[in-house]
Amino acid sequence: MKELKLTFGPVNIKLISNDDFDYLFDYLGDWFQSSDVENNLDATFYFSDKESKNKLSFWDERAWLVNVNNDQGLNFFCTPKLSGQMKIIKFFPDFIFKILLNDAPGYKYFQATYFVYNVLIPTVQKLLLDKNCSFIHSSSVSSPNGAYLFTGEGGVGKTSISSYLYFKKSDKFNFLGDDLSIISSNGMVFLNPMPANIYPYNVECFPELQKYLNEKMSFSERMLWALRNFFLGPKKAMKRISAPEDKVKAKKISLNTVFYLSRENIKDIVVKKVDIVDLSYVSKNILLDEFKNKLNLFTAANIKIDQNNIYDTPSVDRMLEEVENIFNSGFKNKDAVQISIPQNMNVEVLGEKIVKILDKYE
Repeated sequence: MKELKLTFGPVNIKLISNDDFDYLFDYLGDWFQSSDVENNLDATFYFSDKESKNKLSFWDERAWLVNVNNDQGLNFFCTPKLSGQMKIIKFFPDFIFKILLNDAPGYKYFQATYFVYNVLIPTVQKLLLDKNCSFIHSSSVSSPNGAYLFTGEGGVGKTSISSYLYFKKSDKFNFLGDDLSIISSNGMVFLNPMPANIYPYNVECFPELQKYLNEKMSFSERMLWALRNFFLGPKKAMKRISAPEDKVKAKKISLNTVFYLSRENIKDIVVKKVDIVDLSYVSKNILLDEFKNKLNLFTAANIKIDQNNIYDTPSVDRMLEEVENIFNSGFKNKDAVQISIPQNMNVEVLGEKIVKILDKYE
């Protein structure tokens, strides 16, 4: 049996497996920054090959059937239930995964990722909403003057910018979150223990991140990374890694500035202030797009009315309304800035320009 404790801002959870699912923790333990929390658990997830008979359940339509009860705290019982596609690829040899599928060394890796993104993250989002907090699709860093959020569509440079800051400028900036950050309605930004998803374009002109990545990859993984990047393109080579522990200095810090990033056909960076209400609306929709394949928890609960008050899951519409309200409140009286970035600006040049922009908000 293995356990893993995780803290998502004000939300504390624990994962527990029986011996049959200990292999999941080989991945989960490597991806996440674990917590030492002992008390005040908000939820516990159990992995078992035996389906629990509870009143409220949902299926992620990929790999996991989840039953919920609140007899002694909020408990989620996760049992394998494979889609037709998963039933087939379960029998693929691992080397097929490594060649064909992005950052997937085997079927068990897929199981772990589906749990994280289809079960764990939507559940944590619901628990965050209960505490007037929410995920936001952004990277984030801390500094002596507060937290900086970098939000925007996928591929605009969020990971590149934040990793540049906490690797190259670690005397001032440190890691808070990658891809998803956590913000409260009173403007606090929390450490998110989730892994960073690193692509080849994130490490261009960036030896510090490349070095850290190499430490996390075997020789064969590095070779495959290079081959996939060369033949299939940079978006077909990805490595999921935990943030370096020595780059984490704060678990929560007040928001200083939120930046909205976009890529445009321009010659140099353009910076302008934007309206908080407009940015909250856009950020809500970006989060919805990020969650679009992960909302089974919410939609399943809408269909199956919970008559025993096991788990008050909001509808998708209600969730989005709550998210937008949290963003509006959390961004209030803070600077909101749009940074338009040239399409082909490399990481090092972009990083240095972002540092100069941040100097104006210190």
